[in-house]
Amino acid sequence: MRQIDGDRYEYEINVLLEYVGKKIKIMEVPIQTIYLDDNKSSHFNAVRDSFLIYARILKHINIRMERRGAGW
Repeated sequence: MRQIDGDRYEYEINVLLEYVGKKIKIMEVPIQTIYLDDNKSSHFNAVRDSFLIYARILKHINIRMERRGAGW
């Protein structure tokens, strides 16, 4: 996991895409989330960060399609 690039949410999606691409099994584990002061310290920007996440997924799909010789 240390060789995977990215920061913040980009890193998380890069790990998931890398593991899925290599067919590494992913297991969901429930955890308790604790928000302090109604999560006032969160830096998540719903529009910007969602766009970056979806852009990364689409880029990954495009790269895989190009490797297979398929295009959009």
